[in-house]
Amino acid sequence: MLFNLFNDTEEKRDLGKRTPEKLEEVQATYAKWNNRMKDPRWIRQDSTNAEVGRKLKQSARTRNQSIQQRLTRIFENDQNKDGRLPRKEYDNGNFDTMDRNGNGFVTKKEATAALRHIDP
Repeated sequence: MLFNLFNDTEEKRDLGKRTPEKLEEVQATYAKWNNRMKDPRWIRQDSTNAEVGRKLKQSARTRNQSIQQRLTRIFENDQNKDGRLPRKEYDNGNFDTMDRNGNGFVTKKEATAALRHIDP
């Protein structure tokens, strides 16, 4: 989605369909920046996933284990074991969501980011 926040602060009009070239430019810029970032090494602790005293609730631990298990299942399809999945190796309807930088391959970093965003 693409919005002009100067004129549309409530993000009601998606300009992505009207100006797909601008949307692609913004997505490419974001992907380049995002690919330079390291994966988080911490688990956000707030009232939804931590007890008093910062001990993680079981659900937070379970969620991280669930993501790791799903990554393992997803990358079982990596036929040549190069750590990248083209659409033909992973086409379950989520490929475009997983392929964050739009290069036609899903990496573990992209899949992890997508799963963290998708899972509540």
